[in-house]
Amino acid sequence: MAGILPSDAVAELSTSHPGQLAQAALPITIYMGINLDAAPFDDARVRRAVNFAVDRAHVQELFGGEERLRVTCQILPPNFPAYEPFCPYTKDPGSAWSRPDMGRALELIRAADVAGAKVDVWVYKFQAPGFFEIARYFVRLLDRLGLDAKLHVVRDEQVWLDSVYRPDQNGIEMFMIAWYTDYPEPGGFIPPLFACDAPANNGGFCHPAFDDATAEAGRLALTDPAEANAAWAALDRRLVKEAVWVPLGNPIKAYAFSARVGDVQIHPVFELLLSRLWVQ
Repeated sequence: MAGILPSDAVAELSTSHPGQLAQAALPITIYMGINLDAAPFDDARVRRAVNFAVDRAHVQELFGGEERLRVTCQILPPNFPAYEPFCPYTKDPGSAWSRPDMGRALELIRAADVAGAKVDVWVYKFQAPGFFEIARYFVRLLDRLGLDAKLHVVRDEQVWLDSVYRPDQNGIEMFMIAWYTDYPEPGGFIPPLFACDAPANNGGFCHPAFDDATAEAGRLALTDPAEANAAWAALDRRLVKEAVWVPLGNPIKAYAFSARVGDVQIHPVFELLLSRLWVQ
């Protein structure tokens, strides 16, 4: 079985038949996108406040539980070679998220003096299960922070794509979205989303020095993979510190197979490699 398995079935199989279940994080990061050029999120303190305030464990529940989503504070997925665990936006900052820090979030909101600022939270009605519920949760969360948030539901896919990739032209402050790369390498995540001229740069992040650093990381990948991974990890940390997104999690896919099946291999992009399986 290679389709989407219900969370309760995955939990049961992991206990009753652990040798017949394989789970892997997909090369996808689900996140709340932010228009960096629009108030109130043109102030990094507000972006950091939301990152501190979000309850990623609750987001995980809304998405289907720990069998369906691995929480994150980062841009890069965990199955990438340059991934280094890092989460400054939690009650106990360190390598992993533990719980929200609403006190710190409210301090940042007060310092930014943005109480009552209006925020439109956009979501496409027919995205993955859980996206709509997560967007509604963010509206409530922003209201708790003292902002004035409302949900904007889009039902037309083309309107959605035309809008979220031009948020500065459409009055969008925040939007529920995800990024999936077609190659398991940081160059498939960072340049397409954060280069000044990247078509998928939907937040408006633009720093020529950052573009130069990503180009250098790409060049290093050809000659010194270890140095390249260190460079990509540093760029990932910089984006997290800038709070360019509110990263939420990486989806997990589960595969169930017969006891007669062997040589189960899961590729970080192409998923289950059917050609490698054997059956007794």
